[in-house]
Amino acid sequence: MSYEEPQRGNPHRLTIRQHVVSVAHLSTWTLGEALEVSRPPHTHWWRDKPKNVFLVQRAWCQKTELVRFKRSIEDPFHAELTRITSGASLTDHYAVSRYFVLWAYRSTFLKRRADDDIVLSGVKDYAEPLSKDDEERLEKAGVQFMRPGGRVPSRFAAGIDWMRFHDRQHDQIVEQRWRVVEVPGRLLIGDTPWGPFIPVSPTLALLGHQFGPRSTPSVQQLNELTLDAVQCHCARVPAAPRRRRRS
Repeated sequence: MSYEEPQRGNPHRLTIRQHVVSVAHLSTWTLGEALEVSRPPHTHWWRDKPKNVFLVQRAWCQKTELVRFKRSIEDPFHAELTRITSGASLTDHYAVSRYFVLWAYRSTFLKRRADDDIVLSGVKDYAEPLSKDDEERLEKAGVQFMRPGGRVPSRFAAGIDWMRFHDRQHDQIVEQRWRVVEVPGRLLIGDTPWGPFIPVSPTLALLGHQFGPRSTPSVQQLNELTLDAVQCHCARVPAAPRRRRRS
């Protein structure tokens, strides 16, 4: 995925590596261990850290990353994950639903260019263009800017696009209900959701009410659906090593 690179050394510490599935979600799912990752057709698996998978590069602006995504949606979802994995009941269906919709939205950037500017018609140029350092300072402060010719970096448009996407899904977000299910086996997690299903751990998942109160697909069925939806990467936890018998 092509993207607009920051200044050398990234002096303003802009978030360049952005995650479709949050690092905290993956770290909870793996209990902090390494992942095994594959690409279609999934004939080869390699090990990597949660922070290095399910990535896009600077697809949305800094304010969207830290405020609209992390603070508003990821943090409440991670709090609910902590409750669930500690054995408590699911209570915040709204937080889960918003994260699921966010995951679906961010997955649309996996194969999209992020370095193209958007041209606004009927807008006058600035008298003088901003330096790259000025642009980065403004973005760090959560301020949008315009370039000569009425051009705006596409990552700013992504934040506006997200709000529209979220509003279109509002009724679904409010009405959606989830339940926690235990699945014997080893669940996969992909970069793209296929339905109301969120893996919480290799044996624990959140299922939407569309599956019914008692119906739970098998781990094989869930993994097949996950693999079919993958665009770039799929991940799993490594199988437990076999212990050697003492002679």
